[in-house]
This record gives sequence, C-alpha cells and structure tokens, in this order.
Amino acid sequence: MVAWKATLGAFAASALAGCGLLFDYDTATTAEREAWLAKVSHDLYDRLDEALPHGEGGAVMSLRERNYDANNRRVEMIVDARFRGAQSRFDGYVTRRSILEELCPDYLGSVLDRKGVAIVIRYALDGGGTLAAAKLTTRECARYGN
Repeated sequence: MVAWKATLGAFAASALAGCGLLFDYDTATTAEREAWLAKVSHDLYDRLDEALPHGEGGAVMSLRERNYDANNRRVEMIVDARFRGAQSRFDGYVTRRSILEELCPDYLGSVLDRKGVAIVIRYALDGGGTLAAAKLTTRECARYGN
C-alpha cells in the first residue's frame, strides 16, 4: 500500500468525528453554512495535504484548493498530481475505488454524513484531465462501509 493511503483513514477519523453536530444546517444562512463547512473540513484538508506524496516514487501531489457549495451541501478538494521520470501516472497511486475504500468507513456516520454533506476529492493532471475522482455520500459509501 502506498504510504499516503495508510494515513487517509487516520486523518478522516479525526477530521470527520464529532464537531458540528449541534449546527442546524437547514436554518443557517449561506454565510453560516460556508463558515461551518470551512471549519469542519479544515483538518481534513490539512491532513490530506500532509499525507500526499511530495516526490516519493516520482509522484508529486499537493492540494490546490478547497471549494464549498453550501446550498448543495458539498465540499470539493482538488489535488494536483504530477509525475516525474518514467513513473506512469496510472501506476496505482489513486483510483476512485481506492479513495472510497479508504475514506468511506470513516465518512459513514460522521458529522458530514449526518448533515448530508458530500465530499468530492479530485486528482487533477497537468494540462487538464482527471487522474481519479470520488464523491463521498451515504449512498456512494454504502458498499464500502464497515
């Protein structure tokens, strides 16, 4: 298993647990929703960035941005993926399935899941294109849960 994958479960458990359960998403303003999404997803964003390969094995990945769609209950994180040398960009670093397998067990039952917030993680390639992307929702994660 690639080292960064092993840390995804750990960051997800801490980032998705507990905080924000008392927040009433349905009655909050858009600004309040955005602030809540920023707060709840901050640790997730930081830990994902720390877990990504920064040159190991020819892969250089870094988080480019985090976007919120407060009205549609969605947080999107975009990871820039670059590959050096003979390293194939499709050498099993990340797939939709690997994202779901690693993150869904911790997402299910989390505060984001209970509030109906989807997490979208997209690995973007140089020059456009997507290496892999996954959307964590209750429905998408059902088959990957514990």
